Amino acid sequence: MANPHDDLFNYTSGRWVFNDALRHAQRRLIFDVEELCRLAAQSVGRSPADVVHLSKLAEGGFNRTFLITLCDDLQMVARIPYPTTLPKYYAVASEVATMEFLRSSRLPVPQVYGYSPVSDNTAKTEYIFMRDGYQYQEQSPSAHVENLKRYLLIASSLVPRDPVLGRFCIRHPDLQQSNIVVRRSSDSGWQVVGLLDWQHASILPLFLLAGVPERLQNYDDPVSQSMTPPSLPENFELDETEQTEAEGAYRCRLDHYHYIKNTEEYNKPHYDVLMDSMCALRSRLFDQAGSPWEGDALDLKVALIRATERWETLTGLGAPCPVIFDADDVRETRKLNELQEKTDRAFEVWQNIFGLGPDGWVPTQHYEEAVALCKQAKEEAVTEATSQEERAEIMAHWPWDDMDEGKYM
Repeated sequence: MANPHDDLFNYTSGRWVFNDALRHAQRRLIFDVEELCRLAAQSVGRSPADVVHLSKLAEGGFNRTFLITLCDDLQMVARIPYPTTLPKYYAVASEVATMEFLRSSRLPVPQVYGYSPVSDNTAKTEYIFMRDGYQYQEQSPSAHVENLKRYLLIASSLVPRDPVLGRFCIRHPDLQQSNIVVRRSSDSGWQVVGLLDWQHASILPLFLLAGVPERLQNYDDPVSQSMTPPSLPENFELDETEQTEAEGAYRCRLDHYHYIKNTEEYNKPHYDVLMDSMCALRSRLFDQAGSPWEGDALDLKVALIRATERWETLTGLGAPCPVIFDADDVRETRKLNELQEKTDRAFEVWQNIFGLGPDGWVPTQHYEEAVALCKQAKEEAVTEATSQEERAEIMAHWPWDDMDEGKYM
């Protein structure tokens, strides 16, 4: 018999072209709805009888949010992490602490009414109650371990000498449209009234926090590196795939360019660090070394090679770099990286054609169409393969098929 609250427990905002059942299972969380409402009312000194409605508000990559309405139209957001959201306890506790700190600095962050970083409570789930801000190629782990050892050899030398760059700061970890709440102000302008989703925020030295947000950055593109105002190709009479790729490159360049130009105007200290030619390399080394291994040892190795090549500029030290790469190894790594970048660009083009987001996410209403497109593309790729070996590779490694993700964990 179906649970009447299944829509509250299940992920309903979209589907995944591959591993769809797994993704939904990872996001399914059964909790005590009545107790969650009681705890919400209690957090603002109200009676459970005052709660008149609870509805699902949104579903993100790590959390599900609900809108709780009380009898006098007081509204609050209840935010519940998925069972797979890590680290347990600290994901909630750290975000609450971050939000309280930011509120004390008078930043527009929602007020937290109550929270529990553990599921050992009557609602049977972790939660945060807050004010409604809306107002309506497989590689061995041993290679990665070796690269981490190399990183540790140079890490202490990456700290800039300028003390200003070592000043500790906090920065929002996921600036995107859904996390920035704006409202029209009395002078008919727009005002930021809420910055949401501070989960995974870090306090780090400025030289590590500086950079273009991940969703806007385009560091690997030569046009973006040169800060040349972007434009579409003069001759835009391309085939469909080339045109899609050109439009995608243009959008990426536009986002990157305008973020930096606006930073120059409104946040000069951050801009000054961005203009440090080694800023992106330091951040990339730190991020790649600090991220969990997911089957890829190439990105960190490429960054390490660049560090050895730019050692004097990167550190300002006269001492030689303690990490040395064999010339043949560097050559092979670069060839592999070029192939990886080419593959990534092609993959992104096809993701756009299929209308897919990260991990194959697609809005529910477009799921069947996206699955059909992926299936058709696979059939065409198999048909156009020039050998039985190539056909077997496509069948075994088609990126939009279900897969065993345990191999990459």
